[in-house]
Amino acid sequence: MPYVGSGEAREALEAAEAAFPAWAGLSAWERSRCLRRVSDAIRARKEEFARWMTLEMGKAIVESRAEVNATADYFEWYGEEAKRVYGDIVPAHTTQKRHWVIRQPLGVTVAITPQNFPSVLPARKISAALAAACTMVTRPATQTPLSSLAIVQACEDGGVPPGVINLITGPAGEVGPLLLSHPTVKKVSLTGSLEVGRAIAREAGASLKKEALELGGSAPILIFEDADVEPAARQAAVAKFRNMGQVCIAITRIFVQESIRRPFEEAFVAATRNLRIGPGLEETTNLGPLANRDGLAKTEEFVADAVSRGTRLVYGRCRPAGFERGYFYTPAVLCDVPETARVSREEPFGPIVPITGFRDLDDGIAPRQ
Repeated sequence: MPYVGSGEAREALEAAEAAFPAWAGLSAWERSRCLRRVSDAIRARKEEFARWMTLEMGKAIVESRAEVNATADYFEWYGEEAKRVYGDIVPAHTTQKRHWVIRQPLGVTVAITPQNFPSVLPARKISAALAAACTMVTRPATQTPLSSLAIVQACEDGGVPPGVINLITGPAGEVGPLLLSHPTVKKVSLTGSLEVGRAIAREAGASLKKEALELGGSAPILIFEDADVEPAARQAAVAKFRNMGQVCIAITRIFVQESIRRPFEEAFVAATRNLRIGPGLEETTNLGPLANRDGLAKTEEFVADAVSRGTRLVYGRCRPAGFERGYFYTPAVLCDVPETARVSREEPFGPIVPITGFRDLDDGIAPRQ
């Protein structure tokens, strides 16, 4: 995979700018048919693309297949939406006037995506931009470029004209400022961390570019005493540890009403224990490794910090047996976690879950920061 600099990034932007008039000049139906062909091309190579994804970031192959299917779904969906970019007729103050609203493509757009969903997140941005008759330059995460390359290959196979979609890889410090400041870029879309989002808002905001920022999140859940404990615990464990917790909408904290807290803890640990850790390419694997060394180190730091503050560790906090190499980690289930712990205040983005009790609804939804 080439590791480009600002010169190649500039060429990609220029190619997107040059391709824009012809792409925007196509009818919505022509763009729709093109995106549908891209969807078909992705489905035709599902197994190959899923294997690439698992090899480059460790995701269990069953999840990679599902993500490739979702990637194709986005191109199919936005291919249909391309035919529904409607305008409006707005009532005027006088019958002698008529206000028409006509929606037109912005022009060149930029997408910056992370490593945790290396196919579906770029697809969501690329398919929407192309459906709206925009052209795009996309920069995937350094750790996972192959999945984005697969999408670009499918676009070529589906007949997307040269220059409409462009992919670059390279150091963020070198190519990022150009992508965010170049006058031809009209909109920037990021899925990433809060810190990166702030930086992009500053850079892109200087030239008043449009922005779409999907940043880190916090997704607590509340389990009330009328819940069916075992099914709730099984569903919560799957939702939390999918992709080893490397999901921005993954459960970050579980609040359980005190009357069922201990039964829920036991059921949750049992459900977690039943998730099979293993190499991502094995069909029976539920949890592969974390994507990189930094993710593993952060997970270990968060758990160590919580335990040092009096947290009760009820499961995990170790390498699984037989996996001395790689970034494997047994999911950590933490109970009685104080508010001062990092995992109570920051997004863990890994296989850690704190379980905390609450008395009633008011106590459950009360601010805790």
